[in-house]
Amino acid sequence: MSLSKTSVYISLLAALALHAAPSQAQTLPDLGGVKLRAPLQAQRAQIAKMNPAYQITEITTTSGQVVGLQGLAFSSVDKKPADQFVALQDESGNVWYMARAQRFDEGKYVPNDTINQALVDKYGDFSSGSPDSTNRYWSFSPQEHQLKKPKDDRCPGANTHFSGGQSLSKIPEFSIFVPSKFYASCGVAIKTRLPSWSRDNNIATGYLITMADMKPRYEALERQSNAEAAARKRESDAMKDNKVKF
Repeated sequence: MSLSKTSVYISLLAALALHAAPSQAQTLPDLGGVKLRAPLQAQRAQIAKMNPAYQITEITTTSGQVVGLQGLAFSSVDKKPADQFVALQDESGNVWYMARAQRFDEGKYVPNDTINQALVDKYGDFSSGSPDSTNRYWSFSPQEHQLKKPKDDRCPGANTHFSGGQSLSKIPEFSIFVPSKFYASCGVAIKTRLPSWSRDNNIATGYLITMADMKPRYEALERQSNAEAAARKRESDAMKDNKVKF
């Protein structure tokens, strides 16, 4: 490995905040040191540490409710968005979704193998991926055991979770999709994507990592659904003895 490639590899590990590779039953993964299920507002300092150039702002709904935090940094070359981090919180204020998209300046593109190795060192062997190595997926059960595709079909592939819907991305090369469907058989899902340099499909112009904790979201929606069903039943029961006279 050349010195320049080694330097790039080390910088990628720093961006991912390297920890030991997870075991079969693992602790919850993090992204840049920001942890799933941790209180979001307590993660501001870690987000700023991830990239000191981040402009950190709140993500809000149209009604003004704070649902997440965003860090955004700009390229010193073309002044356009080049590094974006997104973290969303659940009803308890804990992180359930994260994404990071980074666009490299021209001349600083990185070999796919270098990025993929950094990801394996961070998250362990992937569950599935595309033949051209530009997409990698990690899928875990609610008990935090890694699911292997295609043999294990208890949980839809991570690609199912991060496709379609509204994108939060500020970087045109990437689409940061937030999951809208959740499954009882799924735990954490991670997806990575490497857009290719047009002159060499094995060189990446950046990367996108998306990560979601499906279990608490499924359980919260299940509780909400059950509560709504119970409310409808109470309303229906209250009207059982209503009469009409003709």
